[in-house]
Order: sequence, then C-alpha cells, then structure tokens
Amino acid sequence: MKEQSLKQAFEYIQKNKEPFLRDFRTLLRQPSVSAQGKGIVDCARIVKKNMDAAGIKTQILPEKNGNPIVYGEV
Repeated sequence: MKEQSLKQAFEYIQKNKEPFLRDFRTLLRQPSVSAQGKGIVDCARIVKKNMDAAGIKTQILPEKNGNPIVYGEV
C-alpha cells in the first residue's frame, strides 16, 4: 500500500472511530451462543446491517443444520 493511501486509511479510521466503536459495542452486547442456538439470527442481522451500511451487498443465507451465513460482495 502506498504511503499516501495508508495515511488516508488511518485518517478515515480516526475520523470514524466513534461510529465504529458504537457498532462494535452493539455487536459485543448481542448475546449469542452457537452451541445453544441462542441469539444467532439476531447477531447475523446486526452483522448484515453493519455490512449494508458500509455499502456491501449482503444477504443472510439460512443453513438447515447450522447457523446462518452472512454473505457479502463488494
């Protein structure tokens, strides 16, 4: 990565630090226990919402015998 691009990336992170932390805290507060199947769908929805907000074309793919998959394309 060019030095200028790296500088721009760090500036963007610093400028958006609070929203990033807010979204991260929301995700961390979401109870989800894979082994018990608790809160998994809600957690997937939070991840999808954050990805959508970042401009990623996102969908939740349900699994018959497992947890949903959050899939995104840039």
